[in-house]
Amino acid sequence: MRRSPMCTPLSTPFSNSRESARRGVLVAAAAAAAALLLLAAWQAGVAGNYSVEDFVQTDPNREQEAVSNTAAQQAQVQTIPRSTTSGSTTGSVQQVKESTACKAAAAVQLCSHRAALNLDGDAVDKHTATFERRLAVLLGRGVPCHDLDVVATSDGFLLVAHPNQLNTRLLEKNVTLPVEKLTLKDIYQALGQTTTHETFPLLKDALSSFRKLIGPDPLFSPLLFIELKASSGAMALAHLQYLAQQAQAQGLEFRIAVWFLGGEDIRLLESVRQQKLPLKAIRSYPDFLPTSQGSQGGAPTVQGKREVRHSLTPQDLLLFDMFGPSLKAKPVQLFSDISAAKRPMVMWMVDTLAEVLQAAKLGATHCVSNKPLELQAQIRELCKTH
Repeated sequence: MRRSPMCTPLSTPFSNSRESARRGVLVAAAAAAAALLLLAAWQAGVAGNYSVEDFVQTDPNREQEAVSNTAAQQAQVQTIPRSTTSGSTTGSVQQVKESTACKAAAAVQLCSHRAALNLDGDAVDKHTATFERRLAVLLGRGVPCHDLDVVATSDGFLLVAHPNQLNTRLLEKNVTLPVEKLTLKDIYQALGQTTTHETFPLLKDALSSFRKLIGPDPLFSPLLFIELKASSGAMALAHLQYLAQQAQAQGLEFRIAVWFLGGEDIRLLESVRQQKLPLKAIRSYPDFLPTSQGSQGGAPTVQGKREVRHSLTPQDLLLFDMFGPSLKAKPVQLFSDISAAKRPMVMWMVDTLAEVLQAAKLGATHCVSNKPLELQAQIRELCKTH
């Protein structure tokens, strides 16, 4: 295999970041490929609080079957002989349940939310590490996809940040104006950020960091899910055009998916398609929206938000490449419809092992998490004897 010059170790505090990132991507690819067929075999199910007990329907009086993948990526059935003692039978059944849950969880690709590390005791300070450093740690540990929020400044720059997160940091510096009313210079001066590669990088620099870290030709295609935050004015056709331009410049046009909701977002996406901009589109299906959006008479409200119900429409299938339902999206039929359409399903937010198992049962191919490394460790613990 051709070795990329991008993977040459560097003499820096994380000199092996590019090489380890590439290894992490390959590890993620192998794990995903090894379990995809198994996942398809048992995706039918409904939402709930899942554990390993939910994965195999058992009968002590019948032979049990465990599904595993061969090197040729074919599902083979292994028969577990009936035991003559109830204790042995119970043990075999539990092993089958844990093995099935392990492979199901491993088949779902974990993705970071805002490049969050959130791992207690990690050598990298998760609160102050630069965006690029956090990205390198995640890629190096087998987390190759990332969900990023993007805001717009008053002078038209795009920053990788959530508006609430950035506005909170600004308030700590006694800056009361929101990000959309501040220039890039205002923001960086207030935060003491001296370069665009620090905590809140420019979008173009974040794309450059991602490109550099993944190398030129990984076997498994890492992904960026990008949400242009409408509240800051980032969701605009000019910004979508700019993102497409930057993606092409970095060779990332097939590795970026932009979140779209509904209403005006759909009209923007139609313009994107008409202009043939090289961007993938992912349809967001939240469980709640502010009462000013998507209001439905009689729908329950919680703290000023209204529950919404969704359906997969023919227009969705024409416009979107991927689908992103909240783990709590309603109705449950939505998950079945997306699975039947055989499109990638990116589920959010998934922060516990039980939620990973639930998402896998519902058909998720990717899970966006605030705790990707913690979940990764829990899945490894579940799988260590299988």
